[in-house]
Amino acid sequence: MSTQCQGDYNINIWQNYQSGELLYRATSLNGNLSLGGGTRQATEGVQVYKFGNGNYEYWVWDGTLDDPQAGTLEVYQNNRLLMRQACTRS
Repeated sequence: MSTQCQGDYNINIWQNYQSGELLYRATSLNGNLSLGGGTRQATEGVQVYKFGNGNYEYWVWDGTLDDPQAGTLEVYQNNRLLMRQACTRS
């Protein structure tokens, strides 16, 4: 899955077919971030991908009930929402 989010975040999520591990790669003007060990859940018919990095969690919502091409990037620190950006699947 590849998605473009407000704030110039480009996010790619894919599964390593040999290990089955979910991988996350975000690129932006603020820098790049690569994470592994993600999880995927179906929540009310929408997929949410979750990745952790220390006290931070990165959630990528793949679509909405109204628009499967729309989504959201959410960043949490210590379970507190720091950022929410609207995204569009590329």
